[in-house]
Amino acid sequence: MKSLKATLAGIIALLLSAPTFAGPDNVLGITLTFPDVQCLRFGDAVTYDGDSDTLSISATPIFMNFTSGGVNEGFTTGSSLTLTMIIDDAGVLNTALSTWALNGQVKDRATTTTYSGTPLLSGTVADYGISDGGVSSTGVLLIDLMDALLNVTGGDPAF
Repeated sequence: MKSLKATLAGIIALLLSAPTFAGPDNVLGITLTFPDVQCLRFGDAVTYDGDSDTLSISATPIFMNFTSGGVNEGFTTGSSLTLTMIIDDAGVLNTALSTWALNGQVKDRATTTTYSGTPLLSGTVADYGISDGGVSSTGVLLIDLMDALLNVTGGDPAF
């Protein structure tokens, strides 16, 4: 499954609502392919600390789909996804200190292979983009979009 690691390294993107702060004027426009990781997000899962320039995102992965036309494979209880990005006041990403990790276990039923690890996959953030959703004509705040290009540097060697 070495191709899975290369695919993840090149094209994983996270699309999450995020607070508005200094950053690029648009998302990167990454085209998602497989595998596709779907997450739940609750409460204060997205925070930005202006004093430390730290954007933190945490989510619970629930499904991974390994191929087009494949089925959603469920993650085990206790799985997690964390993303920590250091972004200065000018919106510049510190790639050396920006990291992510996917922890847990998921089984690809098509190949009967189980992937497991803490981390399952981990790495650095290579780039990011943010699109400010703005405000509707009726004064409602619109959702901001964010995506991030992730490099894989560690995790389950089977990937």
